[in-house]
Amino acid sequence: MKKMKKIAAVIGTVVIMISGGARPLDLYASEAAAVPAPSGQEMVIDYTTYVDQVASLAETEDQKRYRSLCPAFEAGETITLKSSEDREAFVRYYRNSYDLFLANTQGTVWYEGDRNTYLETPVSDYRAAVITATINKFGLSVDADPLTAIRNTCSRVRSGFQYDYDYMKMTYPDALVSGHAICVHYSMAAYILLNAEGIPTRMVAGTRSGGGHQWNECFVNGAWVTVDFTSFADKNISPDGFVSADYLGTYVEV
Repeated sequence: MKKMKKIAAVIGTVVIMISGGARPLDLYASEAAAVPAPSGQEMVIDYTTYVDQVASLAETEDQKRYRSLCPAFEAGETITLKSSEDREAFVRYYRNSYDLFLANTQGTVWYEGDRNTYLETPVSDYRAAVITATINKFGLSVDADPLTAIRNTCSRVRSGFQYDYDYMKMTYPDALVSGHAICVHYSMAAYILLNAEGIPTRMVAGTRSGGGHQWNECFVNGAWVTVDFTSFADKNISPDGFVSADYLGTYVEV
């Protein structure tokens, strides 16, 4: 039950604001019960589903709806949305907040009519394997304090990845094997590990100092905290993954 207690401690009973001007989202500790608690003495957690369940705790209703459609979309099925705007929002959500495979090698998305969309090259049956491989590579923090867990997880990810711009077009599974990564791979690792540790975390795509970038936001103690695990080739923005006030203004979500 330690994971469940951490989730409740992290979320609390609050009203939060999604960054980027989105509407308020009521989020209550009781929602943590939606994530099945491990049962029995072995306390086994199926992280292949637990990761996404924790992430969804801090999502809007539309984001949860998009998440529910993503598995079929990855399998190559045609997805029907409410409108062309809703379809575009779904594709952005998939690429920026759900995909753990393609990274910067984004597959071609096809449109049919005003509401339908599908992925040209299906990428199904990878998600469970890549979540397991990430946890096996980096391990999980056992720290009860979420801020300490984030710092320690950042240290392990930076130790396991070497920033290498030559690997811009590498998929995330390939980055795990090679140990060479760019920002999107660091962000995917953080998403998997921090949610597995019971900290609701999302991937965020945008720009930093005018250049394309991807980072994470974690919901901790009733507020979104911007974290960036990327260990840049020329500099680190912070020693522990937390983005300081000096840098925060350079992050622009798209």
